[in-house]
Amino acid sequence: MGSELGAGDALAVVYDFYPGDGDFSCRIGDRPPYDPPLGELPGVEAAYYRMKLLKAPEGAVDYSFHYVIRNIYELGQTDIDATSFRFVIEEDSRSIRPPTQTVFPISRIFGLDQIDLDGIPGHDGLVDIEDYWMIDLNRGLIHFPLDWPFAASRSQYEAFADSSGFTWDGTYLQGHQAHELYDPQVPSATYPEYGHFRLRATYTLN
Repeated sequence: MGSELGAGDALAVVYDFYPGDGDFSCRIGDRPPYDPPLGELPGVEAAYYRMKLLKAPEGAVDYSFHYVIRNIYELGQTDIDATSFRFVIEEDSRSIRPPTQTVFPISRIFGLDQIDLDGIPGHDGLVDIEDYWMIDLNRGLIHFPLDWPFAASRSQYEAFADSSGFTWDGTYLQGHQAHELYDPQVPSATYPEYGHFRLRATYTLN
């Protein structure tokens, strides 16, 4: 919807469902003011409408937390010029660093460098702007292939690194896994505490 909701906000929708044949199938929820409200709920002194909950106030329910896609990040602008676009992931210098032996770009470990400029599988040190599903410069979005990019398993990072030079034990990556970003019990106001990596994009606009 182009705007960010607050921690205490709720978002619910009603919609009509059309399956693959294009014919109307059913309606999900009640549409105020076109549909009449339903009777009172037990313990609630008011009529109500049924809707599908997409976002609940924080701490209210856990299931809607997992509706949110947590591996897509905004680049800050839309309609970005591909020839000028550069993107890197860096260790956040504000964190305490244990020894690290990373010998290739962190973006590769996170799965953002899997093809070269010709679209052939491999690594060229650049994020894959040729993959429009991963890097959408028109809408200004970057889509990590990992569902939880900053709290994945060692084997997932190792597969994306695709190198005998990959190390895990004692590295910054091992010591800064941000599981809290994907935990519905952790308040969003504390997320900056778990931002162990900095996403840095430079570009010009079309």
